[in-house]
Amino acid sequence: MKAKTGIDVSPHILRHSSLTELRRTGWKPEHLQKRAGHAQIQTTMQIYLHPSDEDLRQDWEKAEEMMRLKRQ
Repeated sequence: MKAKTGIDVSPHILRHSSLTELRRTGWKPEHLQKRAGHAQIQTTMQIYLHPSDEDLRQDWEKAEEMMRLKRQ
């Protein structure tokens, strides 16, 4: 691919990226595991998903909001 596009990417990198993007769109972990063909969900979650700092920030904000609502 690099020779044609100038972009250093491999099918393996695309696999990681596609699973990460599917998770961002709301795919359930079990569905990602099945899509990837992994026997263990830990493989999918620990090796193939790469949340960004922004993803983590948004998740913390959601959790904080849920905790606030429970206190009321």
